[in-house]
Amino acid sequence: KPLPNLGLEPGDVGVVVHVYGQGSAYEVEFLTMDGHTIGLETVDAADLDKQWAMPLFTNVSDWLLDLAPDTPISS
Repeated sequence: KPLPNLGLEPGDVGVVVHVYGQGSAYEVEFLTMDGHTIGLETVDAADLDKQWAMPLFTNVSDWLLDLAPDTPISS
């Protein structure tokens, strides 16, 4: 559904930054193409199109390993 307070229309893309109630709702950050934050909005699960979902990383090490699996990580 549209989010007129942020100037967003269905199909605009955001990044899930928090999951509420086992996925009943999501805190979503919406960004401009150059990476500036448009705003944050809590969105019901039924209002999201998850076809572009990316894997969720639980910590930075997982993210780094996924991006560069052959690169050692020093502690």
